[in-house]
Amino acid sequence: MSDETPSTEKIGGAIPLFFYDVIGHIFPGATLVLALAWYLKIINTCNWSLSIQGLFPKDASAGGAALISLLFFGIANIIGILLKPISYQLIQKPAEWIDPLSAEKLRNFLGLEDINDLNRRFRVHFGSELPGLSQEQPKKK
Repeated sequence: MSDETPSTEKIGGAIPLFFYDVIGHIFPGATLVLALAWYLKIINTCNWSLSIQGLFPKDASAGGAALISLLFFGIANIIGILLKPISYQLIQKPAEWIDPLSAEKLRNFLGLEDINDLNRRFRVHFGSELPGLSQEQPKKK
């Protein structure tokens, strides 16, 4: 295989990261940008398509429209990245405090016999031991 053609491993590794960026950064950032635009009356909710068309110049080419769209998604991504620590402090941290995660809960959720089965599955899928369970645990009777 030539060096110019990317391998499927490189492409396969990039796809989940792209979807994480879309779901974890761009979507929340775009939601905030559109909510602020609606709040500041930049976008009219009754006729939102004309409001969005008004953002583009009348004589805009396809390249200009693509540039404005990329700018929107870039700004949404940056805002989404800035929202991440706020989301952690307001949502994830209290949820972990109320109902902390544990290997035992994961074992019960997956319907496994014992913790060793969970550790074996983790080793097969991720190539390492489950953190905090590196030794074989005694089987429950």
